[in-house]
Amino acid sequence: MIERVRFVALDIALLLDPELDALCRRLNSAKGAEPFSDLKKPTNYPHVTLAMGVFREGEIPAILKELVLLRPQLPVRLSVTDLYCKVSEQIGQEYQLMIERDTAFNAFYTNFRERINPYITSSPASQDMFVVERDEVWNPNTTHWVDGFRHKKPDDYKPHISLKCRNASLDVPLPIEGRGTKIVIAQIGNYCSCRTILREVHK
Repeated sequence: MIERVRFVALDIALLLDPELDALCRRLNSAKGAEPFSDLKKPTNYPHVTLAMGVFREGEIPAILKELVLLRPQLPVRLSVTDLYCKVSEQIGQEYQLMIERDTAFNAFYTNFRERINPYITSSPASQDMFVVERDEVWNPNTTHWVDGFRHKKPDDYKPHISLKCRNASLDVPLPIEGRGTKIVIAQIGNYCSCRTILREVHK
């Protein structure tokens, strides 16, 4: 009997130090922010995506072994340089905190992509691969965004933290020096949110 391979939509991401995490949640819930994904939920994590895509669930332990080898490079310095307003047909305005790709971050990211790229499959994403809570209206563009990541070249990668809101009305004290304190393997939620954490690596 041939065992069926189960695929899952994963975000491999850096989670933030407590101060930067709190700032992102505060910006998301500020008056007039118009959040499209609620970061007040404790299981909706502000994060820096390193890679996302469709993975074989059975290969998660092997991916974890690769990530453990990156432990000496943690925590990762996150230098927030800009509050950027991205405009798309699917969402409209979306605010992001942009992260500088300095020498140390590039070294970490290059090492990461070389280890993880072989595990990203070419299988298309489907809704059953994601975490969608009962109070959420599924956005079908989520599968499109996940599928698109595998076509991006590493040089085109722009590290950022999505604030999951259409307006950022609070003053952001730029520049901000933060840290990525752990690498997580998380099942992706609606609007490419970082939801169910399956594995994590930290110092």
